[in-house]
Amino acid sequence: MKRYILICTVFFQAWFSHAQTLQELLKQAEENYPLLKAKGYEVQSRKDEVSYTKSTALPSLDAAYQLNYATYNNITGMATGQNFVPISGPPSASNDYSGVFGSVGGLLLNWEPFTFGQRKSKIESAKAYQTYQEADAAHELLSIKSKQRTHTWT
Repeated sequence: MKRYILICTVFFQAWFSHAQTLQELLKQAEENYPLLKAKGYEVQSRKDEVSYTKSTALPSLDAAYQLNYATYNNITGMATGQNFVPISGPPSASNDYSGVFGSVGGLLLNWEPFTFGQRKSKIESAKAYQTYQEADAAHELLSIKSKQRTHTWT
């Protein structure tokens, strides 16, 4: 009889401690679940997209500078990026293969004052996608919480 009581006591202690541990684990999963973190980052990304789309009404100026090392004959033929115009002079008439430095600089002004409704459409689209991402994140959280409630009742 003592053996039976001891076995029952150990069994019930293990059962109740397991249920508490399971609840704690499900709570940790809710806080640290990688998919929930990813959903949160996607929501933040959509919020940033909305603010970026709104900022396209303002002009922006992009500046770039590049310094290259090339032969004296080919200093103006050096690899340059988009919208760069070489600052260095034209190639020489003589055949000189010594290395020299050449520089390239550029400015690019972007401004779209008239978009004929395209900017507003992009803003509304970004807001709608942000709402979708928020709902998706809330759905995933609800799914985890419902699994938690299911496991606590079983």
